[in-house]
Amino acid sequence: MITPLPQGPRSYRGRLLAVAAGWLALVSSYYVVLPFFGVLSVVTSSAIAICWLWVTIVPTIAAVRLGLRRVWLATAAFSALAVLAGGGFGTVGSPQFTPEAHFRQHRHELVQLASDYRAGRINGDADLPWRLRFLTIDGQAHQRCGFTDRQTGQKTCALYLAMWENFRGESGAGIAYYGAAPPPEPYSAIATAAGDDGVPVRELGEGWWVVA
Repeated sequence: MITPLPQGPRSYRGRLLAVAAGWLALVSSYYVVLPFFGVLSVVTSSAIAICWLWVTIVPTIAAVRLGLRRVWLATAAFSALAVLAGGGFGTVGSPQFTPEAHFRQHRHELVQLASDYRAGRINGDADLPWRLRFLTIDGQAHQRCGFTDRQTGQKTCALYLAMWENFRGESGAGIAYYGAAPPPEPYSAIATAAGDDGVPVRELGEGWWVVA
């Protein structure tokens, strides 16, 4: 039986470069691609998930192969990289398609949009900035007003972004800017579809609420 010769550092260079390339792509997706394009979509989320799989699986496979060859130091190093990737994914995870995740990703743009609404620059239907258009089903922001308060005779209005609506127009959901004060009930209900009214159910921050 011929005992394989121990592998030198150069033999691990390719595996280390593969792991490093995966981490570079992963960090770039979070700190370059998402901030620049501002898009949480199936494509970007899938790309990030693939990067997490890459930085986890590649060092795991390398550790198993090196362990079978009894190259213990290199096995320990790649095992540590795999554990680091697994821990990072468990802590950070991939972006989720939730109103909270979208709000965190676009907080600055939504704050600016609310500022334009308060200043009176949006008083009906308005096209959204390109970084926000993918959030909605129509690429627009809408001023929607609720029912009239019988005591004050006033209506509670909000700036509404429609994120979902069924094909019959019977129900819908989205996010709405009501202002700094918590929206009153039940007069804060606004139209979320042709045949449905929604009320704020969860506060996102900066005056924005999930409406369903």
